[in-house]
Amino acid sequence: MGYPLKFSPVYSLIKDLLSLQKTLRSGENGEILFEHDEVQNILSNSFFNESRHENSSITDDVSSNKDLWIPSSFFNEKPPFDFIFRKVDTAKDPRKNNLDIWRFSKHHKFGMIA
Repeated sequence: MGYPLKFSPVYSLIKDLLSLQKTLRSGENGEILFEHDEVQNILSNSFFNESRHENSSITDDVSSNKDLWIPSSFFNEKPPFDFIFRKVDTAKDPRKNNLDIWRFSKHHKFGMIA
């Protein structure tokens, strides 16, 4: 039968990304804010195993941050997270975001995707 997809890092990441988009808010100045727990879930996803050392300072900064909401500006110019932590307009075409994630993962060669 094979390994169930719902136990894979990719499935978990997509689920976390969808949850991130559902829970984001706009701050008073219009900046996008992400819930701390949602950010932690994505950063701890095993999909990022290969890049964990490169991004340890970002992970440490988020872990030490006790704010409930993390602004999108925190991830500016910090690839690959500037791509992940952004508001996605899926109203135009929800399939486009899935394609963006796939292209992104292939380009950065994270986790199990090479």
